[in-house]
Amino acid sequence: MKGQRLYIRELQAGDEEALERFYEDENRERKRPSHNALGLLGKILGNVVAHADAVSDGESMRIEHFYVTQAMRKMRIGRVLLVELESHAARRGCISLVALECPAMNKFFLNAGFVADRGTLRKVVTVTGGGE
Repeated sequence: MKGQRLYIRELQAGDEEALERFYEDENRERKRPSHNALGLLGKILGNVVAHADAVSDGESMRIEHFYVTQAMRKMRIGRVLLVELESHAARRGCISLVALECPAMNKFFLNAGFVADRGTLRKVVTVTGGGE
């Protein structure tokens, strides 16, 4: 990623094809988000490298899906995507981010400040609800 700019933004109507291609290239099935989910897309040089969906209930934002392409892991892309999710949560007045425990993701979330809480991982939202 050195020298390349990561761009994260909310999903837009025209992103479906690129997102489907992203998951096909990763040999992964895309899980459909809840109706009112916030979707975030991470791109480098126009290519999708990360995607997340989360739903807010007003008090917490539940991460439904979080994925960074295999080729771009260990490059802090997941951390940047998580900070962006936390920023969106703060702007919506949420006090925590919540993720279901998942063996493949537990270490990442725990290293990012989440704590185990009865089958979920929870993090207090610390960023302020500032600008985009």
